[in-house]
Amino acid sequence: MKKCKYCNADMNDDETTCRYCGSVQPVDGTTPPPFGGNSFAGTNGTSNNQYNYTFNAQEYYQRNNAFDSDARGKSRGVAALLAIFLGGLGIQYFYLGKTTAGILSIILTVVTCGLWEIVTLIQGILMLCMSNYDFTQKYVESPSTFPVF
Repeated sequence: MKKCKYCNADMNDDETTCRYCGSVQPVDGTTPPPFGGNSFAGTNGTSNNQYNYTFNAQEYYQRNNAFDSDARGKSRGVAALLAIFLGGLGIQYFYLGKTTAGILSIILTVVTCGLWEIVTLIQGILMLCMSNYDFTQKYVESPSTFPVF
């Protein structure tokens, strides 16, 4: 008696295919997926790709790296601090190149007697919490003239 290398079921010594999971047993002593090859063939000739997954490091670092080069020269931290401390004047929008949003922010601050600064404070905190990729997509590359949240 031997054990299936994939599902650990009991097999006869002469069997090459597991009757429970349908996997072909390696005969050369190789390690089965997920630590060995990417996939193995099932009994019906189709490929069983339950272990076929890849990790793309470049995509991960592009989306999550704190030093993302996609920011087009606009720092997420600077924009967030401007939104927190000078958000009522719309300085963060002028910094990001959204002059219409900056002017609208000044008008909203005057009309609401300064209550608009609470919204920009929350916006600055959210900018600090998001990744550089999300910041770039939302505030730098967005065609929106007045991106708030």
